[in-house]
Amino acid sequence: MRIGLARALHFYSYGLLWYCFLKELGQQVVLSDLSNQQILEAGARHMVDTACLPLKILNGHIENLKEKKVDYIFLPRIVRESQDTFSCPKAAGLPELITASSSQLPPLLSPVIEGSIASASPYYATGRMLGKSRGQVKKAYEKAYYQWDAMRQREKAKNQNAGPTIAILSHAYLSEDRFVSFQLKEQLQKLGYHVITAPLHALMPQDASIFPHYMFWQSGQNMGALMQGKQTKKERKTKPIAGYIFLSAFGCGPDSYIETYCRKAAEKQGAAYLLLTLDEQTGKAGVMTRLEAFLDVVKRCEKRRGA
Repeated sequence: MRIGLARALHFYSYGLLWYCFLKELGQQVVLSDLSNQQILEAGARHMVDTACLPLKILNGHIENLKEKKVDYIFLPRIVRESQDTFSCPKAAGLPELITASSSQLPPLLSPVIEGSIASASPYYATGRMLGKSRGQVKKAYEKAYYQWDAMRQREKAKNQNAGPTIAILSHAYLSEDRFVSFQLKEQLQKLGYHVITAPLHALMPQDASIFPHYMFWQSGQNMGALMQGKQTKKERKTKPIAGYIFLSAFGCGPDSYIETYCRKAAEKQGAAYLLLTLDEQTGKAGVMTRLEAFLDVVKRCEKRRGA
């Protein structure tokens, strides 16, 4: 079977896990093309105007997979990624959103992920559709999870620049998509900055939360944990965070709430702060101009800290 996997949304967190899982089941995995202007325009044409940029990008990737003549499209319904937290409601309703926005779709494989990402349970129904037993699904998922987790550990261990630390507060599908983010991470690394991003499945100690109430969005937990200094002891001592970039998509409901408290926390730390809001009209020149101004503020903040 040719199974399509869209390089959008949660692909940037779990894409390798899903790719390895489907390959372990003996399927041919077909990836959509990397995000580009044509994919964005195709997605925007077929999606309602009120949809956020990531949804329009996803829809464009679905259209791209349709052109590749796949037998199925793998599109999980992610309700929650860990206990006591929830994903954006649109992520929980992705199969319906895409079905309503696109015609002549191949059948969707949409396991319902509601709890631990480490569990193979949500994928048993997918395995049945592909003619696989529970045992085969469990074995394939365990192998895929091991490969995915090993890759994450290698990424964490990679040496980075020795310059000041910049933290990007964002969903992975914004910060890791080079087209959407205008290669923000790469631009900062080229300038010699040490770049960190919000971790997956982080949980903030409630007695030290930056939010006044329990944060039930997983993305808020991830960003809040990063702002509370969830680095290694060595990093906290030698690399205090010099500046935060909150990268958001226009119209994102959770981010509109989370950003307010991230800004306040950055002010308390005396760190530079930049809010970048993206939509399909955002141009690279404007983003780079604001980034240059932000880095000037970072340098001034670093001088004050060293004084």
